Amino acid sequence: MEKKKSPVIHQDVYISLLSIAAGIFLYTVADQMNAQSAFFPKIMLTVFIALMAVILIQGIRKSVAATNAEVRADVRMLKWEQNRMPYAVFLIMVLYVILMKYIGFFIATGIFMPGLMLFFRNRSKKAIIGVTIGSLVLIYLLFVVFLKATLP
Repeated sequence: MEKKKSPVIHQDVYISLLSIAAGIFLYTVADQMNAQSAFFPKIMLTVFIALMAVILIQGIRKSVAATNAEVRADVRMLKWEQNRMPYAVFLIMVLYVILMKYIGFFIATGIFMPGLMLFFRNRSKKAIIGVTIGSLVLIYLLFVVFLKATLP
C-alpha cells in the first residue's frame, strides 16, 4: 500500500495570495478617489495584481511538482528561521504606520529611522543622526515648503 504524500505548498503561493488581497484592497481605496486622481493608481494596481496572478500560477506549478517529486529537495517554504528578519522589519513598519497616525509623520520617522538602523546593527552615531536629520530636513523642504503638502 502506497503512503499518500502530504501536499507541499510553495511560498510563492502564500505571498502572491497575500499580495493579490492587498492589491484588491488598495484598488477599492483608489476607487474612492476622484476619477482623475485614481487613474494612475488603478493602472498600477491592475498590473500589480496581474503579475501576482502569474506568480500564483507559477507557485501552484512548483507546489504540484514538489508534491509529486520523489525527493523534496530545494523546496522553498516559509519558515520562521529563514524569514525572521523580513517578518521583524514588517512588524517594525506596521508599528511605524500606527505611530504616524497618533504622533505625526516627523516624530514617527525620527523614531523609526534610527530604530531601524540600530536593528540592522548600524552603530555609528554620526551616521544615524546625520541620515535621520538629513532625511527629515529634505522631506520637510521638498514636501512642506516647496510643494506645500500637508503630511500626516
